[in-house]
Amino acid sequence: MTKLAIDSLDTFFPRLMPVRQWDLQAAKYAQNALPSAPPLVGMQPTDSGISYRALGATDDAGLPYLLPKLANLLHLSLGEAWTLWFFSILLLSYALGIYGMMRLLASPLVKVFYLIHLLIVTVLTVMVGDVYALSACLAIAAVPFALRFFTDTTDERRYRASLAVLFGAGIVFGWAHVIRSHAATGLILFMVTLLLFAMQVSWLKRMILIASLWFGFLVPPFYMKTVFDARCLSQCAGRLSLLSPSAPFLALHLLRSWLLEQRLWTSLQR
Repeated sequence: MTKLAIDSLDTFFPRLMPVRQWDLQAAKYAQNALPSAPPLVGMQPTDSGISYRALGATDDAGLPYLLPKLANLLHLSLGEAWTLWFFSILLLSYALGIYGMMRLLASPLVKVFYLIHLLIVTVLTVMVGDVYALSACLAIAAVPFALRFFTDTTDERRYRASLAVLFGAGIVFGWAHVIRSHAATGLILFMVTLLLFAMQVSWLKRMILIASLWFGFLVPPFYMKTVFDARCLSQCAGRLSLLSPSAPFLALHLLRSWLLEQRLWTSLQR
């Protein structure tokens, strides 16, 4: 079987797991060869023709969904799009983190100590690469602002601003979760702890703030569910069009499957 040619591993800097590279290339090939193809469907040329496979079934679906779109939008190779995506997130999160921490810390010596350690973390993050860097980037960017914003005495104006900030942060955390499962779980638990025990507002308002964070977090997964549903509907429509000459046999097959499920359920109940 002839495998799909992908960009050289050296072009993916920082490093990216080969299995993710294959998924990205299959998704990009499908988008270029068949623009009407449903999302998260990979195409792979083989000796016997074109093979199709569903992406995101065994790994997180966010990267093969977003990165090929970025590559096509900016007319970049997948390796170039990955480098741009990785370092854009790295630089943005580190800029926010340094700005927030410089305002949070008072001692110049402690600030220098923080910058030295941040440099070490940066080197390790680039060396590790892959989507695992999301957890570090999110923590570096969000923790200084969370410590400053959610530990002061909160008036009504800051409370209303907190609702919008937490909803937006939840959306960012949700996309991070779509790209890498549980990339923001530790950070969310940290922020929930601050909201529960550090904010000086009523317990009802604390619950509302946590709900705002949670609802924002659910937006990206629900969007990706619509993407998966669109792919499923497209696949189902394709199967029905192929089986339309023998639709009665398809109905009998579905009826037989339902009866077998009912029989299995009855046996389990016994």
